[in-house]
Amino acid sequence: HQRYPGLINTYFVGPYTFTDPALNDERKQHIRDWLLRMEATYGDEIGLHLHPRCHFVELAGLECITDSSYIPDSPEGIDPEGYTIGCNRYSEQEYLSIITCADSIFKANGLGKPTSIRAGGWTHDLDNLRALQEGDYLVDGSGANTERLRGQLSPRLEHLLTEFWGNIT
Repeated sequence: HQRYPGLINTYFVGPYTFTDPALNDERKQHIRDWLLRMEATYGDEIGLHLHPRCHFVELAGLECITDSSYIPDSPEGIDPEGYTIGCNRYSEQEYLSIITCADSIFKANGLGKPTSIRAGGWTHDLDNLRALQEGDYLVDGSGANTERLRGQLSPRLEHLLTEFWGNIT
């Protein structure tokens, strides 16, 4: 901010930051205060970053999907936490429930309603984008230049991203 005072940053924050039983209230308050300070001081944006973690997905009233991790070292492709499950595994209506729940968590923590999002693993598909439109999101930063990521990702994730974002350069 000192070097580029006109630059506005977007902090993509997971809603599970405020629902994760492993984080104590003091840590949650510290994160919330820091985000609000950056917003108030610099005009920075607080956006949503979403991995469909089970404790959060269940809070949204849905059954968590755990059967298709995009990380190769997950035993048999299973992710019992839901963290490495693609957002694209959830239908348009399910994803709308997920982002609506995230919005309510942000609002309850004084962070306002986010309008920018990035999917964990860059795994949005067309159904997710329709849900985002319905949920009044304006920006999806999930598009990935797969050519630049080649060789850095698991083969499963690289294939998935090429399928979704193969035309982005």
